[in-house]
Amino acid sequence: MKQSCYDARIAVVIPAYNAATYLDESLDSVMVQSENNLEIWVVDDGSTDETPNLLINRKDTVHSIRIDNSGGPSRPRNVGIKQSSAPFVAFFDADDVMLPEKLEKSVDAIVQYPSVGLLFTDFCTINSAGQRTNDSYLHEYTNFRESLVPTEIDGVYLLPAEHAYYHLLNANFVGTSSVVCPRNTLDLMGDFDETMKNADDIDMWRRIARGGWDFLFLDRTMHCYRMGLNSISTRGVSRFPAMIKGLEMQLDHLDDNENIKIVHVRLGKLYRMFGFALRKAKQFSEARSAYSQSLLYHRKLSAYKGWVLALLGK
Repeated sequence: MKQSCYDARIAVVIPAYNAATYLDESLDSVMVQSENNLEIWVVDDGSTDETPNLLINRKDTVHSIRIDNSGGPSRPRNVGIKQSSAPFVAFFDADDVMLPEKLEKSVDAIVQYPSVGLLFTDFCTINSAGQRTNDSYLHEYTNFRESLVPTEIDGVYLLPAEHAYYHLLNANFVGTSSVVCPRNTLDLMGDFDETMKNADDIDMWRRIARGGWDFLFLDRTMHCYRMGLNSISTRGVSRFPAMIKGLEMQLDHLDDNENIKIVHVRLGKLYRMFGFALRKAKQFSEARSAYSQSLLYHRKLSAYKGWVLALLGK
């Protein structure tokens, strides 16, 4: 694959933290893409395993930068984006596997729809051994599909910005490793929020939709998402504060009661889940606080029960 820092159509940005187990497989899947006008940027987020050595061995085909550990994928993504001036940016995780025509089909679709700020695709899931566990992760995500508008491209649908934002208030149906964005969209939106150790991706997707950019959905499985790993974007209990913060921030942008109610119900659920996780971690005082916040947003009997159990140290 030819590499160029100047004429690449697509910059593939890959955050990596202790990714040595799967990094070679992931990079191989990018390098055999049918679209070969690429530059690959791996940002090593202070790995302590063999990740740096693997990247040295690929220095002729892969650009790499090492930074101090930031604790999440947002800073590595920002660093990677800034390294390239390519007109399209594709995001990818260091343990996922890209299917062969993913980048070519994504960019070919985007260039035909100038109003689009983001393209995403369906994807399958695999386990640690690489075995498929689900052929279509988005098959059961039916709500956003109700708002899809067919395009002239077979299997590609437009998701208007206002509908994309509405559905992103309910769930994150945009897999980060499926996303390709025009460079100008990212330049206008600014950085991923580095105060968020996770959920920085859905925060960006919501900002793009709020900015009025339509989404494109390529309804094909175009990568394999590896489940259940302690990767850069998986931080256990600690994932909840950023998810909650990202959703609470949306309240500043809402003025219609329907969407406000949707966010309140969703926040109530997230705080209940957070409270449950804290109870399991025996952080009972913090669990009571989480359940109390849940009740402020959406009163559910399960939140009352959780608060009592946390009080009893159970």
